[in-house]
Amino acid sequence: MKTFKNYLNEAKMDKFQLVDMDPDTARIAVNLAKKAGLIPKSQKSRSGGVDISVEGPKKKVAKFIMSLPEEYRNDSI
Repeated sequence: MKTFKNYLNEAKMDKFQLVDMDPDTARIAVNLAKKAGLIPKSQKSRSGGVDISVEGPKKKVAKFIMSLPEEYRNDSI
């Protein structure tokens, strides 16, 4: 059974995913996620690229998104 505190913690969390990236770009995204204080998870996509996902507090996820180059931020919106 979830408590009120658990619902509050879930409301403060956010998820973000970058899909089908080339290995060099994925490496940069992982470094930016670590710099933002997030723990990135990467896996190979079906098309041969790399998928990066991060989950964490909304402020840290927003910091990560804003640290991405503009071309990736526009694709994610």
